[in-house]
Amino acid sequence: MSPKERLCVKLFVASYIVVFSVYAIGRHNRFNSSALDLGIQDNVLWNTIHGRAFASSIETPHYLGDHITLTIPLFSLLYLLWEDVRIILIAQTLLLALGAFPLAAFAAEKLKQPWAGPAVALAYLLYPALGFINRFDFHPEVAVVPLFLFAALCFERKKPHWGYLLTLLALLSKEQIGIVIGFWGISLLLCERTRRRGLLFILVGFGWSWIALFHIIPHFRGGPSDTLLRYGDLAETPGQLLLLCVREPARILTHLFGSSERLLYLWNLLWPLAGLCLLCPRLLLPALPVLAYNLLSNNVNQHSLYYQYNAPAIPWLFLSAIGGLDRLQAGQGWRRLPWSRDFRPVIPRLFWVLPTGCLLAFLVFNPLTTKIRPPHFEVYSWEEPGNAPQLRRAAKMIPPEAELTTTMALLPHFSHRRGIFLWWGGAYFDSDFILLNLHDHRWLTRSWNEYLEGLQQAIEQHGHKVIYSDNGIVLTENFRKRTDPTEKIQNLLQSKLGNPLPVDLEWDPKDGQPKVLYSAGGALLNPLTGEETMDAGRPFSPYVAFEFIPGRSAILALNENGNVTGKRLAGVPRSARPHHGDAERPFSIFVDIELAPDGQGYYLLDRFGRVYTFGSARHRGDDRRHRGSGEAVDLEVAPDGKGYVILRSHGRLATFGHVPTKGLPEPFGWDIARDLCLTGAGSGYLLDGFGGVHALGEATPLRCGAYQLEDRMIDLEFDPQGQAWILDRDGQLHPASPAPE
Repeated sequence: MSPKERLCVKLFVASYIVVFSVYAIGRHNRFNSSALDLGIQDNVLWNTIHGRAFASSIETPHYLGDHITLTIPLFSLLYLLWEDVRIILIAQTLLLALGAFPLAAFAAEKLKQPWAGPAVALAYLLYPALGFINRFDFHPEVAVVPLFLFAALCFERKKPHWGYLLTLLALLSKEQIGIVIGFWGISLLLCERTRRRGLLFILVGFGWSWIALFHIIPHFRGGPSDTLLRYGDLAETPGQLLLLCVREPARILTHLFGSSERLLYLWNLLWPLAGLCLLCPRLLLPALPVLAYNLLSNNVNQHSLYYQYNAPAIPWLFLSAIGGLDRLQAGQGWRRLPWSRDFRPVIPRLFWVLPTGCLLAFLVFNPLTTKIRPPHFEVYSWEEPGNAPQLRRAAKMIPPEAELTTTMALLPHFSHRRGIFLWWGGAYFDSDFILLNLHDHRWLTRSWNEYLEGLQQAIEQHGHKVIYSDNGIVLTENFRKRTDPTEKIQNLLQSKLGNPLPVDLEWDPKDGQPKVLYSAGGALLNPLTGEETMDAGRPFSPYVAFEFIPGRSAILALNENGNVTGKRLAGVPRSARPHHGDAERPFSIFVDIELAPDGQGYYLLDRFGRVYTFGSARHRGDDRRHRGSGEAVDLEVAPDGKGYVILRSHGRLATFGHVPTKGLPEPFGWDIARDLCLTGAGSGYLLDGFGGVHALGEATPLRCGAYQLEDRMIDLEFDPQGQAWILDRDGQLHPASPAPE
């Protein structure tokens, strides 16, 4: 391309970036972005950059249970520049715009006509399907558009190393991209005779998608991918679907092309390109699986122009259109026709059909203004709610660390927090705040009455009180979770009056003696001698648990607000106090601290089942699914450090990472479980409040002589000799011995 042509392409790209960035940010600022999917993606990226890779509180606890998008950590680095959701909207626009450069270069080198490069670049930037992708929130998988285009250009220019790297990044963008790469390999094998590359793409592409869809997603989700449900009206399993394609191809073809809606979808993708892509099957082949799985789906959003599902097909539609123009210029298929001489002067300029067709399509569909309404997923433009000032005023009243349940339109504005939940009219009442816009009836999945009944239930049954209400904006706070200053003062007075409250038992690895932590005042006492062995800190927020640090003669003490204090024992210098950070919150919600196996980090657990990790401790998931089984009361790390178990007060155990699950007991069904102790692979003990010790796996059954029908026992620990001891609410120790057979 000439310098003028390159400048023209740069101006087109810059204009696109400015227009769509301003549009995307303005749309978000006017509360028109949605929890599905901007809120989800933003929450996952924010958690990832803060050390909780792929964690999410929306839809699935672990994002890899929904989609295998391994480029998430790369996108999360954007928050080092600007920790704001708008930066990923700008990044998406930049990525999509960048695709114009390789397309322009590819067209210039293939067609060898002046201004062919800028013309194709302009067509690409005006293509309606691309604009609709840019409009609909943020999806990391749209990076495949420039990645495939740059990869194809690198292979065309004999730079295979860069081509392979870009193809690998595309492969990691989403689980089904491997299918596209596999078909690219088939194209290379059949049409270009590039056997090594073709076989590599086939094996790696299809292999990766198979592993991602049928092994990785079920592992993190706890069941099959919900994406497969979209094909349930044809077959229950992918294997059955493949057999159906062989045995009943007529049924598959009828499903693909038997409705006007699906035919219109294909027509709207192809007519802006004048159908030129059909003239180059070898470059069109990688787009065919995308079109096929979109057409076969029972999700109406997949066979429309409006969403990200078309992203993997767009590069191949344009590359094949260029290939079709190249074939026409070479005279393949038409030069021998009797009227060919009349059209020869026109063929070299035929590339102008692309920008002309895409401009007309842009004017017809207009991704900036087209209303997208049911039965499709609703996507809004620049409309602004009339109560936007009241929304912004209510938003300022919500602490940045507080848990929040809110609606589809509001969630993306609050997704930089660990506890953010989507309001469906009756869920997640335990969050600290609920924010609703009663004037906004968009994205309702239930009746409006159910929506209002959910709010009424939160107020009447779950401790929420309205703290702000104006022009349809309602903000409630969960007063059950408010810290009661009276209780703190009572604990402090109990400490001063010599009436401490025991909360945790540990064995000192240095002298082999038991130590009990007392909440009010933080005293650490030997229950056998009454000797105090910790410097007398007097916390305003009571302690709830502690851990000895092996080899340092020091402990870590956790208070109920998540503050971790490195405490020295008597005679130990201050330098011995280890501390890797804390999760201090304005709410009294923390219940346990557990040391990482290497002693270089620790885990914190709150009563809602969330796990906070520091130092070398590795986050493997939160127990957010079992809120009906009582509060989380204990966390135990597996002896090998490859996982952990969370105990809830009704006795339910939830495992994360690699933890043997053989022999886990059924939940008690009521609030009586108090402590969990793992003693080896697949074995351990569960303590109830009466003093009952329940063996797990192959553990030897134990019995406590102090068992009584009164909820008094709070902790179970083993001394260095293997003897089990139980701590009661008075600070007394009771031995637990093997039960007679």
